[in-house]
This record gives sequence, C-alpha cells and structure tokens, in this order.
Amino acid sequence: MTDLYRTLGLTPSATAEEIKRAYRRLAKELHPDRHPDDAAAHERFKEVSSAYSVLGDPERRAAYDAERRMGFRHEARARARSANGGSAGGFDFDRVFEQATTDEEFFSDLFGFRAGARHRGAAGAAGRGTSQASGRSAADGGRDVHYRLTLDFIEACLGATKTVQLADGRTVRVKIPPGVREGQQIRLKGQGRSGRLARKAGDALIDVSIAPHPWFTREGDTVVCDLPLSLEEAVLGAKVTVPTLDGRATIRVPKGSSTGRRLRIRGKGLVLDDKGTRGDLVYRVRIHLPEEPDAALEKAIRDWAEKTSPRSPQRFADKD
Repeated sequence: MTDLYRTLGLTPSATAEEIKRAYRRLAKELHPDRHPDDAAAHERFKEVSSAYSVLGDPERRAAYDAERRMGFRHEARARARSANGGSAGGFDFDRVFEQATTDEEFFSDLFGFRAGARHRGAAGAAGRGTSQASGRSAADGGRDVHYRLTLDFIEACLGATKTVQLADGRTVRVKIPPGVREGQQIRLKGQGRSGRLARKAGDALIDVSIAPHPWFTREGDTVVCDLPLSLEEAVLGAKVTVPTLDGRATIRVPKGSSTGRRLRIRGKGLVLDDKGTRGDLVYRVRIHLPEEPDAALEKAIRDWAEKTSPRSPQRFADKD
C-alpha cells in the first residue's frame, strides 16, 4: 500500500499545517516547469499532488488512515500465517493498482455527471482510482462502485484522458471533459458489479478530485495566478514572463501597478464548451519589497516623499 505520508516526507502524526508546508515545498521544487525534460521529476510531482489531495482534506485523510491501519493488520496476519507454515494470504491493497487486462475507451455518450458528489472509497494514486462498493443496489442486485480519480489542475481545466482500474482488474480509459470541477461525478454505465442473481451490472461512478496547483487557482470560469513584482517593476512598468495553462507567455505590466491590480489575458483560461471557447487568465499583482534593509532605497523614498508630499491612501473608511 502506498504510504502517502512518506511521499510527502512526513509521519502519520503530522499536523494539517505541516502537511500543507511539505506539499508547497515539494510542489515548487518538483514542478514540471522547472524540470521540463525530467520524466522522474514529473512523476514525483504527480505523486506529491495526489498525496496532498488526500492528506490535505480532513475527511479523505481519515478514510485513508482507516484503510492504512487495515492494510497493516492484513499484512501482520499474513506474516503470522506464513511463519506458521500456512498460506500467506490476506488482502493485497497494492494488487488493485498492478493488475491490468484490456483497455476500453468510454466516450462522452456513456457519461453522466452529478456535481457536488460525496467522495467515497479510498484515495487513489494519480491517474488511478481505488474502489469501494457504495452499498446501493439496483433492483436486479447490481451494485454501483465508486472510484476516486485525482487530476492535476491543468488537466481539469483543459480536459484529459485518464486510466482507471476497476475492481475486477480491468482498466478503462476515461475521457475527462474540460472544465471539470472538484466533486463532479462521471458515470460509466454497466461497469459496476453484478449481484449474485443479477444479469445487469451497476455503474462505475468516478468521483473527481483536483490536486491544488502551486500557482493557479480557479474563480468560477476564471483561472487566477498571483504575480510577484519588484518595486521597480511595479512603479516603472515592465514586460514579464508568466506561466499559463499552455506554457510561458509575456505580459506588459503598466506603470504604477499596485498590489491587487488584476492583469487579464483573454482566452487563456479553462475550456468552457465543446467548441473550445476559453475563459480568461488573470494575474493578481503582489509587490515584493527587499527582505533585507536597503539604505539606498530608503533614502530614495524619503527624498521622493519630501519633494512630492504624497497623500496616504484611505485605509479604513468609516461605515455609516
């Protein structure tokens, strides 16, 4: 069983804040933009994102911890049986990720969507799902089976095709529609479990989880990214290189840009419809001053203030 705590360099006693700090550090260190030709770093980045999507959510973390403890109990019993000359059986949680038979492509006419679906089952590895029967049985005895599929942020914005391994060992390739949201559910009809007397199987229900991105967030149909600027760039204006969902781009920062100013690139956000229409990508200006005292900068500001007598901005207006 994959140890998600070890993936983030932590122990099971880690606090929520420690988990967040570890993820941010590793995500920045391993991000594909820093290692464009390093396949190992790309894979490690996916593992870290997948681990945080579970451990960073209290409900999913609790479910994972319960499964983790169960896995250790199974392993302990298996070792005991083996030591006594018996069968080294027991349930192998990793087996569900290792078996694979035929691939089947499921296109959009097989899909049903339900927003805000509750996550069930154990957390999956990046691009994979683990399953747990939901307990809901159809009239003929077929059962729906829930899987969790973790996407990275850009995959969720632009769409992707991902592999999911079903409970019976078969793998299916699932087309993820662009603009999919956290908690959205994809239904694969007839790919669940059949009851003992059932002719018709239930459905496979894919619960979508989106790993956080170190730079991008989503506000409705708009993708947002903080843009750090030096004082010089903010005051004098500049052309700066920025990340987008499609790679790098250059934008112009106007003179006198204050923290909080929003710079917009139209048509570079997430895909909104089947025609490929895209939303906007917005950069929020964040001015970064030198961390160490700078005597020259301080003198320049004092001289400027003496000459211009700048008016302080209105900070907290009284409410009527």
